[in-house]
Amino acid sequence: RFDFDTDINKLSKTDDFNKTLTVHPVNDLETMLKLQKYFNQVEIDEIKQDIFKHEQNIEQLSCYAPDGCNQIPWPVGVPPPYRPPTRFDVLRWDYFNETHIYLETDNDVVGLMKQDYHDDVHEIINYSIAQIQKKYGPK
Repeated sequence: RFDFDTDINKLSKTDDFNKTLTVHPVNDLETMLKLQKYFNQVEIDEIKQDIFKHEQNIEQLSCYAPDGCNQIPWPVGVPPPYRPPTRFDVLRWDYFNETHIYLETDNDVVGLMKQDYHDDVHEIINYSIAQIQKKYGPK
């Protein structure tokens, strides 16, 4: 009979057990969940090792890149984000509620929403409500 708490220390050191597809017999839910957690952790560890190997490979190959060895973005393998050259190139976000718009310009904190914007916002709200009622029924 397999007992997780006593057998796992001995079995986890063998490569065959870590690549096992089936463990039999498992007589209770707690043991099954412990096994699931254990094998998930084994897989996570393998993935982390693969990622580490790929990062090292990227670092070694980066010396052949035009920018040289010291220009590796972090995290390794992910291109650096876009950096706007000036503050005027930053994309603006509009914050608003049903009646007011916030930070519309550099000098305004809050202002009443223009009628065109107000109509657009209410059109979107009404459409969203109609879609929700269509999917879930009126409540």
